[in-house]
Amino acid sequence: MNTLRPLSFIRKIHIENTSYVSVTQSNPINTNSSTFSSLSSNREELQDLEKPTFTTLGQPPTLVQIQIPPSYPVYFLKKSLLSVYGTSLEHISLSNRWLDNPLTRILYGFHSFQYQKLETTAPATALINVDKFSTVSSISLDGTVDWAILPRNSIVGYTGTALRITTAQVPKFVKSDSKKWFSLSNNTDLKTGLHSIWKSGYSLTQGRGDVILKGRGLIFKVDLDKEEEILIKRDSILGISVNGDELSRCVSEHEGFNVFESKTSIDNANALESTKAESTQVVDVEETDKFKAQLKRLKVYWYSAKDYFHKAIDYLKQLIPTSSNQYVKITGPRTILLQSDISSSIFDSSFSSKDRPIEVLENKIFKAAIDQNRSEDYLSYVTVKNGQVTFQNTPDFQKTIDSMPKKT
Repeated sequence: MNTLRPLSFIRKIHIENTSYVSVTQSNPINTNSSTFSSLSSNREELQDLEKPTFTTLGQPPTLVQIQIPPSYPVYFLKKSLLSVYGTSLEHISLSNRWLDNPLTRILYGFHSFQYQKLETTAPATALINVDKFSTVSSISLDGTVDWAILPRNSIVGYTGTALRITTAQVPKFVKSDSKKWFSLSNNTDLKTGLHSIWKSGYSLTQGRGDVILKGRGLIFKVDLDKEEEILIKRDSILGISVNGDELSRCVSEHEGFNVFESKTSIDNANALESTKAESTQVVDVEETDKFKAQLKRLKVYWYSAKDYFHKAIDYLKQLIPTSSNQYVKITGPRTILLQSDISSSIFDSSFSSKDRPIEVLENKIFKAAIDQNRSEDYLSYVTVKNGQVTFQNTPDFQKTIDSMPKKT
């Protein structure tokens, strides 16, 4: 009998939680801390720094501490600067700056095109924060690898005199390459799976410098070797290391998973049918139950309107050209940044009741409204006629007695 030998060429893809990414891994920075550093103790070291250094703060990381050497500009998203300390205000210069062409970014759906430039004539330290339910990470570029940042408005800050950030169009179709993509050379209709009318642009970072990114939930790094493949939910992709316009050659739509009707639509349909069935019991309700009858009718109207609304949205989505699959295949060699999008579990302690999803309140209202009339709300009585015993319920016992035929 032939024995099966283990495959020696299989490599396990490496995934790790990260707050700093450097493809060359040269001079890694302090990636996590819980305290602010004192500037007075290392002022001479800052004076000798050639470029700013970054330290993420918090668990999960929600702040970035930037140690800035003299005369080295740092750019960050407007209103994201939390604090500047370590030097006199007269040494600090703060001005506005446009990121790329504002009109181009607006056309591609971006609304974070106005940044601020911070420059000091003496060593200083700045704190940068991100919005609620986001965490931060930084990537370092040495000129050999570019980065495609897919989510809009994910670039919180950047630094580097030789760093270029431009706005590019998300490729809709995979470009054929006879050397690497010979199997796709005859398939010109293969989609990348990244393009949609809602996500038509991405930020391409090139050159040498550092970029601060924010993501939903925790941020993880995935390293792929040559010809390795990985299947990823496209909305979880934060960034992909590329070489120029390589994004159209390394990502392709995966057609193995189909998109089925959402659970919300199914639940709405079931609730509508259940409510319609209950509404048939409203016809013979007594005067005292008119409020409950009206409530049930309102339930029918509400779920009918909600059902029509979801059908209209689904119809509009069919008219708009977009990718029908949620997963894409990415081929190595490259590095991928993923956002876990699990902010509800990370920040549960700071999640106030007013910030909870409306579905929570809606489900409670529906649960209270759909409860059928309780048995204790009725009185039971028995009638005997022609030797036949009949059990019946009534909400008003006196009214039932008055309606019975009286013996003469």
